[in-house]
Parts: sequence; C-alpha cells; structure tokens
Amino acid sequence: FLMLMYDIIGLTAHLDRNKAGQISLPDGVKGRELHIPFPLGLIYGHPHFDVKWLRRLRRWTFQFVILRPILSLADLVLVDLMPSDASKVIGIAITVGLNISVTTAFYALLTFYHAFEEELTHHRPLAKLVCIKGVVFFATWQ
Repeated sequence: FLMLMYDIIGLTAHLDRNKAGQISLPDGVKGRELHIPFPLGLIYGHPHFDVKWLRRLRRWTFQFVILRPILSLADLVLVDLMPSDASKVIGIAITVGLNISVTTAFYALLTFYHAFEEELTHHRPLAKLVCIKGVVFFATWQ
C-alpha cells in the first residue's frame, strides 16, 4: 500500500539510485512536515520528509511483511504443534509482537498519508487504507 501511495504522488520513479548511488527526491516532496502519531511523536517531534524518513517509513512498513509469517510459523510450531507449560507465555509474547508490528506499519502508512494528503485525496486512499487495515486486523485475530 505504501508503494501504491509512492506511485500516486510520483515517488516511484525517483526511488532508483542516481550515478552517485544516492536516492534523490523531487523538490515538491522534500521538506514536508511529518505528523508522527502519539506516542512516537513524543520521540521524533515534527520531522521533515527526506531520504532518511523515506527509508524509515519503508522499513516500518516492510517489517510487518517479514515478521507476520515468521511469528505465525513460530505460533504454529511452539504453541500448537509442541504444546508445553510455556506455551501460554510464548503465545502472549507472539501476540504482543504481532500487535507492535501491525501498529508500527500502520503508523508509517498514516504518517505518509498525512504528509501527502492533498496529492492523495482524489485517489481516495483513506478508504483503501481502512480496508487494508481491516483485512490485516481480521487476519491477525481470526
């Protein structure tokens, strides 16, 4: 979904590295103020969009893609297939890890959306974002 929003505002073409090996951002994108949701806003304040934040938001989103299947397999193996006395604690730890992962990814999407809300409005990404959040939420708790 984050890559879809990148494509809508024209960032995808700029993600390729230039001859010096660096990613360059269009001038209309650099310097946008990012509104980080609570509680991360207390840590990061109100930063401005640059390559560092582009990478950070991608990492925050992509970690869910990596962690979700790993934690699901861990839950299947450690809790369901090999039950033990510690299975309940392991299950709780996996659930907490999944919730942190989902929240972090959602924060990244929300942060990017708020920074580029004007450009994205006519594509109605908020409805798509809520739909994706619903799918992720129901897949997590099914």
